[in-house]
Amino acid sequence: MPKIKANAETIRQEIKLRIEASTEIDGDCKECGAPTPRLTDPVTNDGCNWTVDVIPGVVPGCLDFVKHITRTAMVEYELLE
Repeated sequence: MPKIKANAETIRQEIKLRIEASTEIDGDCKECGAPTPRLTDPVTNDGCNWTVDVIPGVVPGCLDFVKHITRTAMVEYELLE
């Protein structure tokens, strides 16, 4: 299945929507921020052309959940240059 091509803000917003829709740890993760993608070499990043450096505003206990949401988006989206 081809990846959806999008800019960094569109991908960040999609991640944020998924975080806000979550019921992870009784909904406490809904307040977490979403990371902003940046371009990277897909050869060294499991075929994905983007990564994130910082996940802002992560509520304690939610880091693994936000990382999972981000990794899922990495499979689905290709960052436009």
